[in-house]
Parts: sequence; C-alpha cells; structure tokens
Amino acid sequence: MNQTLPVIMVDRVLLPGIRTRLPVLHIGHLDLIRDCQRNGISFGCCLQLRTLGEHLPRLPAPIGTEALIQDFDTMPDGTLYFRLIGGRRFRMRRTLFNEESVFTTEVDWLAPEPDDWLLEAHRLFGYILQTQSEPEPDLKQPLREEFDHAASVSWRIINHMDVVQSKQQDLLEIVNPHERLTALKTWFAETMSEPSVGSGDEGSEHAGSKHDAAI
Repeated sequence: MNQTLPVIMVDRVLLPGIRTRLPVLHIGHLDLIRDCQRNGISFGCCLQLRTLGEHLPRLPAPIGTEALIQDFDTMPDGTLYFRLIGGRRFRMRRTLFNEESVFTTEVDWLAPEPDDWLLEAHRLFGYILQTQSEPEPDLKQPLREEFDHAASVSWRIINHMDVVQSKQQDLLEIVNPHERLTALKTWFAETMSEPSVGSGDEGSEHAGSKHDAAI
C-alpha cells in the first residue's frame, strides 16, 4: 500500500532498529521534525547519492528507512541534533514536490522481514555481537533478537562492523535477511583479502561513520 511521506536526504544510511543522530542543518528539517512530533507522524531518510558533476541536482536513494524520533540534544558547537531509530523500509514511487530540503513523496512500504532464526552459516555474526555487546544489568537472559534473530543480527552487525555507506545502502535494499547476511559475509571476505582496506572518498566515509552514528 502506497502512502505520502516527507523524506529528507542524509549522508548516512538509517538502518532498521539502529539508533543514530541527525544534525538539524536546515530550517526545513526543523519544521519537519516539529510537525512530526506535534502530529504523531514519522518521516523518511534516504541516503544522498553521489553525482558525477557538482552542478547536477542531488538525488536520494530509491529505498530508505522510516525515522522515529526518540530525543534531541545539542552538540558541543551548539548544533541541534535529534536521536532517531530506524523503522520500516520504503521504496520511493513519485516525488510530489521538494521544498526546504524536504521531499514529499509517494512510497510503498516494504513487507516486514520473516521472523527467522540465524542459519548455521551465519552463526558467527551472532557470536561476534554476543562477545562484543555489553550485558544489560536488568536482564537475566538475553532477548532472542539480540543474537539469534536473522533480521536483527544483520542490521546490528552492519552497524557494529562499520560497513561503508555505499555498501550499507546495497544491503538495505536486500529484502531477505539470509541473503543479506550471505552478501555481507562475501563482502567481508573480499575486503579482508584486499592488500589495503579502503582509499579515497570511500575510505574517508568508512573512517567517519562510527563517529557520526554515536549517540
């Protein structure tokens, strides 16, 4: 079912279930967030795609993620930012208009992911998360989705392993979580076999994403 949704372009991929922070750099963004909070609605985030020429218009990635506002704060330099968590994924159908850095678009929501366990081939990802995660003091047992749920593990491992933004967008567009984890496993193997990891713009993006996602 399609729906009209306000969408903004951002410099990172908002992953489902993952928290991040969004600096408010435009008046249009501030108005959008104010309207969402007042009316109890959400907005969407799409990765800003690179263009071949500096004078070409910016384009959003065709698939983005619903942004749910959790809180807001200010950075040391006084910049206002909002803490967000990723919700449902959507595909942009048609842009109705663009005003103050906000697109109003028709979107189709992607179907919810299956409630599947990790496959044996992907158990290592769950183990990595389990060994690197801080235990919750008020939980006697870890929740299933933390280390065994295929969809949740896929998003958390992408965020935890600091995957470059262009690859995150590719993975965001994969519907099946098992296929996503297989693609992620293949990408890790190829990356580790390279003589040097990252260079140029891609390397800079890789190095900065963890800092940008801090909350």
